[in-house]
Amino acid sequence: MTADPVARAVLRRVTELRPPDDPLHAFATTVLSGEATLRAAATHPAFTEALEATLDARLEATPEARLDARLGARLEATLKTGLEATLEAGLEATLEAVRGAALDDAFRRRLPERGEARG
Repeated sequence: MTADPVARAVLRRVTELRPPDDPLHAFATTVLSGEATLRAAATHPAFTEALEATLDARLEATPEARLDARLGARLEATLKTGLEATLEAGLEATLEAVRGAALDDAFRRRLPERGEARG
C-alpha cells in the first residue's frame, strides 16, 4: 500500500466511483489491499493494457471521435470517388488516344502518299 495519504484518498474515491469490473477500480483495490505497490500496479501489463483499452474506448465514444470517424469516412469516400473518376478519365483519354491513332492509321492507308498521283 502507498504511504501517501493523498494517493490513498484518491484510490479510495476511485473504488467508490468506479464499478467493480472497471480496470481503475481493480487497480485501486489492488494497491489499497497491499497486494501491489502503486508503482508495481502502474507498470503491471494487466493493468496498463486494461487501462489503455478503457481509455481508447472512451476516446472513441466522444463526440469529437465520432465526428473524426465520420469525417474520415467522408474523406475516404471522396478520395475513392476522385480516384475512380481520375482513373476513368485517364482510361477514357487513353482509349481516345488509341482510337485516334487507329483512325489516323486508317486515314493514312486510304490517302495516297504525297507525290503519288490521285486517280
